[in-house]
Parts: sequence; structure tokens; C-alpha cells
Amino acid sequence: MKKTLGLIITFLFLMPGLAQDLKPDKIALPYTTKSEREKFKVKLQTEIIKANLKLTLSDSTERNWKSAFWGAQLSLTKSELVKNSLLTALNKWKERSDEFVRSSVEAAYTLFPVEFEEEVKNIFLSTFNEKNFAMCANYLLKGFPGDFSIETIMEQMQKRFPNYKNHPILYSLTTRLGIPAFQPNEYVPKVLDLFNYRFWNDKTVIFSIQRINRDYCGIAIIRQPNGEFVKNIDGSFFNVPQLARSISNLPGYLTNGNTPQGMFSIQGIDTSKNYYIGPTPNIQTRLPYEAEAIEYFHNQVTDTVWSIDLYKNLLPESWRDYKPIFEAYYAGKAGRNEIIVHGTTIDTSFYTGQTYSPNTPSLGCLCSLELWSEVDGSRELSYQQQLIDAYSKVATGNDFFIVVELDNQDKNVELSDIEHILK
Repeated sequence: MKKTLGLIITFLFLMPGLAQDLKPDKIALPYTTKSEREKFKVKLQTEIIKANLKLTLSDSTERNWKSAFWGAQLSLTKSELVKNSLLTALNKWKERSDEFVRSSVEAAYTLFPVEFEEEVKNIFLSTFNEKNFAMCANYLLKGFPGDFSIETIMEQMQKRFPNYKNHPILYSLTTRLGIPAFQPNEYVPKVLDLFNYRFWNDKTVIFSIQRINRDYCGIAIIRQPNGEFVKNIDGSFFNVPQLARSISNLPGYLTNGNTPQGMFSIQGIDTSKNYYIGPTPNIQTRLPYEAEAIEYFHNQVTDTVWSIDLYKNLLPESWRDYKPIFEAYYAGKAGRNEIIVHGTTIDTSFYTGQTYSPNTPSLGCLCSLELWSEVDGSRELSYQQQLIDAYSKVATGNDFFIVVELDNQDKNVELSDIEHILK
């Protein structure tokens, strides 16, 4: 995520200075006050979106347009200017870089999921870039399922990418779509098998329990090395809400997509200087391939080369043939990186009316709600700090983080959904 956030360095100067007291019980960020948020909204619209999109699109202004698209996604701005600019970008895709095309399709997917059928179809039928092909396939299948079938996707993929089975993004695309050759099991294995797996007996594991539909918020719970789950003082199971949705809501194997389902290696706790994450400590995680195998496994293996078997052996037997849990493996192999577990300073008002509100989506990280005073910017609520405090007490230094999609119910995950399993 950090590398992607680097794209917006060009307009971070618009934000007020970061003044803070890093004591856990006393953090204040002046730029989160109501008056400063209103100033930022104006600057976002005028200097980040409008000013950049008024520039003629060229090689030298691609970066400006990408920043504008990012700002529009952040604020869910669906103005005529943004729409017309996306139309221009998509129509001129052959003249633009692959990364710019990717950014344009992402913004279209986020903001205008049914407005650009012909434009995205033209890219889909011609591009030889695997990632952009998958982006377009997701756009067309989501917005126009009656016109674009799985068979159409397969026909085009086999025609242009004969080795698609060996490409992590295209393989993940077929898995997610349920192509017969790659179809995942029709059932989710017993979550109890994950919770009880003896492999974790000398490790602490944070489980992020999510819905398949990431428009809804999940929860995080913590398993100690002795197999017991962390509890609150009153004896109830510790849990905090946690959003695993990106602003794009693209699948997890794609850049800036949702947090991929599967296993991450915890590599410690850190703090961020990023304005949108804030100073509350975050949990640093790594995907397969992002970290070398020896680092990912905390020096408990000697392998220097990643393989699917290394990842598979982390799982209980009942989960080893369940392909959705391998999304994190293929996301890492495809190049996703720096997905962390963090808090947020993003203005919650951008997402009023969304099912995940007041949570704020990210660029693919796991985000816990934090609320800041409109008057003085002091931190009033932090589920992220609660998670950090609870984890710090049981961390071992060789821990893991697992994202699990529980089912496809369209509602937030509650402790009651899994409490009977924990007991």
C-alpha cells in the first residue's frame, strides 16, 4: 500500500502540518478538526481533481490525471468532469501506459460501474497486459453479466494468453469466476479446523473474519499460542470491527483490490507518517513472495525459493484444497505488497450512506475505525489501538495474520456469528 500511496505525494503539501502527541492515551491531529476537513474537501475538488483534469492528457500529465482519479475515488466524486475525463482516458488507452490504463479502469470500476461498457470492452478485446485484461473482465462481468459470460472470458484468455494457468492474476481470475478446471469447493471448510490447528501452538494468530461481500465490516480476534482466544476483563471474547474492503472493491489479487483472503506473516509493529493512516501503531504484515520464505516463516524454514507447498503446509488438511484461501499466495506472487493493519484519519463523511460506514475503505489494507474530535482533533475512539494493546500482550515474534471469508451473508460480522465456535 505504501508504494501506491507514494503516487499522491504530489498533493500532500495541501495538508496542514502533522502535530501530535504520541502518548497512546493522548493523540491529537489538528487536520482532523471540522474546519480543516472542510478546507481539505475544497482543495481536493479544486486542486487535486479539477486542476489536474483540466490539463491536456499526455505522457507528462498521466501522473496528474492518476492523482485526480485517486482523489475522486477517495471522496467518491462522480462529477461530469470525472466521468468525461475517464471517457477520454479509456478511449485513448492505446496511447497511454499500461499503469495509466490500469488506474483508469480502476476508477471506472469504483465510480461508474455501468457507464463505460463499450470503452472497457474495447480494451478487454485487445490488450495483451494480463492485469488490465483481468481488470476489464471484472468490470464487464460485474456491470453486464448478461452480455459477458464466463465462456467469453475464457475464449479471449485462451486466445491471447495461452499460458494463463501459470500467471498468478489470470489463474486467480479463473478461480474467482469458478471455471470448472479451477472451481473451488462449494463449501467453506470448518472454521473450527483453522482455530484448532496445532501448527499455531507456538505462535499468536490474529484472525480477521470477513464476509465474501466486503461491503460489510468484519471483526478481528486473537488466538494465543496455547490455543485460547484473548478475552476481555469481563470474560467475553476480545474482538474489534475491521474493514477489509478497498475503495475500489476489486478482487484481492489485483492492485488496490480488497485485502486478499489467506495467510500473512506478521513482521512487527510500526507507526506511519502517512496523513491518511495516522500515528496509531500499525501491524506490519507480509505476503508470500513479498518476503523471502525464510523471513515469512520467521527463520523456521531453510527454503530460499517459494512454492505452493510451503504455503499449503501452513493449513490444516481440510483447508488445503480450498482455493479461495490461496488468494493471498497468488496476490503476493502477482506483486501485491505492503498490506498492513492500520487505523484511519480519513473523513468518514465521504462514505455516509454506504453499508460499511462509518468505516473508511483503504487501498487494500485492513482498517480499523478511529474517530477524531471535530473541535481539537483529539482521538476519541480507536479500535486500532484496542487491537494493538491486546496483540502486544501476547505477541511472540513469529506470528501470523489470517483473513477468512465466513460466508456470503449481506451483513456485518458479529461475535455471535462465531462465538459458538470459539467456545
